[in-house]
Amino acid sequence: MKKSLKLALLTSASVLTLAACGDNTTQETTEPETEEATDTTENTTTEENTDTTDDNTDDQGDDQAANTDSQGIENMDFAVSLQDAVETFKGEVGDDAVQITDVNFDTENGTYVYEFTGFSNGTEYEGSVDAENGDVVDFESEAGEDMDDDVLDLDNVVDPSEAMTVALDSTGSGYVKEWELDVENGTPVYEIDIENASDVKVNAETGEVL
Repeated sequence: MKKSLKLALLTSASVLTLAACGDNTTQETTEPETEEATDTTENTTTEENTDTTDDNTDDQGDDQAANTDSQGIENMDFAVSLQDAVETFKGEVGDDAVQITDVNFDTENGTYVYEFTGFSNGTEYEGSVDAENGDVVDFESEAGEDMDDDVLDLDNVVDPSEAMTVALDSTGSGYVKEWELDVENGTPVYEIDIENASDVKVNAETGEVL
């Protein structure tokens, strides 16, 4: 009886030991597979995120390049031409014979305008004409002296767009922010203000860079 009991106990102990070993073997085999699956998922997600980021960066670069190419006034179309604005200014003065000495084209309160200075019968006039709708947005006058030597002959000047093109061709880079037209040493001259480059002066009669 004692021997039978000992055998039974030994047999039970062996079975428990084998069962425990079997469980450990199963756990050790399963855990590495789980880690490999996790690593694969993480790598796939990282690669997808990287690809998306690269695509977004490329798109942003294209947008910035487009903005750089289009932000100069040389690429903008304005409803009111220089000659139209001249006629509007003369009408506001009430004298077609008013002598215009200079014209500036830039922004005023966020709007592109032609700014004129002129003289007539001892009075100086200054006025701005909206380049989009032709409205007079600013106008004033005061006593002053006529300046016959500095009068612009606006019927014989090249178009501002031509002057801007010539100026940009001479610099090879940048874009036009604004321009000014006046008389220097008896010659009508466009002074083209170019971003990231020196200002360029263009003969307003011949269209040549000075």
